[in-house]
Amino acid sequence: MTQNPDRLQVLTKAKQLAISVHLLCDRHQSALKRQMPTLRTQLLRAVDSVPLNIAEGAGKGSPASFSYHLDVAIGSCNEVEVQLDLAIAVGALPTTAKPLLAQVVEVRRMAIGLRKRILSRGTE
Repeated sequence: MTQNPDRLQVLTKAKQLAISVHLLCDRHQSALKRQMPTLRTQLLRAVDSVPLNIAEGAGKGSPASFSYHLDVAIGSCNEVEVQLDLAIAVGALPTTAKPLLAQVVEVRRMAIGLRKRILSRGTE
């Protein structure tokens, strides 16, 4: 069951998302600290959790374990989406960051699809 994480498109997209969010937070660090002091750290931890859990799950030997790690990644996507939305709404991040929300949704959809495929293979 172990997968090569480098072959997973969702992992590639998740890493791109994490990099984009890190760069955005670095560019707007002072506004984030002023408007929402704890959000920057929470956002970075959540966005880092997405590719890290996908990669860890890919290395697990059972479909259930991989599925669990995909669940965590999906939950982290939900968290990132809300955090970005809040930061944009209060002006801590610019409205030009809104395309990142679409990236989060794309990664989440891909992870959900992969989880469904992994689980269906596990029951065959």
